[in-house]
Amino acid sequence: MKNKFKVLDESSDRKYFTIIPNYIVNHSTVYEQAVYLYMKRVAGETGTCWTSALEIGKKLGIARRTVKTNQNKLVKRGWIEIVGKRGKTKPTDEYRIVDLWKLNVDFYNEKESVPDTQSQKKVSQKEKIVHLGNLESTPKEH
Repeated sequence: MKNKFKVLDESSDRKYFTIIPNYIVNHSTVYEQAVYLYMKRVAGETGTCWTSALEIGKKLGIARRTVKTNQNKLVKRGWIEIVGKRGKTKPTDEYRIVDLWKLNVDFYNEKESVPDTQSQKKVSQKEKIVHLGNLESTPKEH
């Protein structure tokens, strides 16, 4: 009989940080990354973000228009979605952060399965060892 376990991690070691897929970092501009990361942090694990572009811009040190431009790019890419409006006096777009983990895993699994044509030579175990003692100082400029 198989044992079924349900693990509930109640530790607080995952509080106060945000994890993003490498795909985001490797396939976007620095502004897209900043806006995405800020919105993901605000949205939390299961929430949405309705912080105004003006407020996001203040936090990131960029113009409101730059935030809106990059939010539109993220929507176009399918990385965030507009799910409605929030607020009574000045309604703000409410965004949902799209779950991109499958895209991330699939992309990098596919990349690993494609043979690297530049490094066809086999590397011996001795060649794989990195001697940290050789990294004591950086080369001096001439």
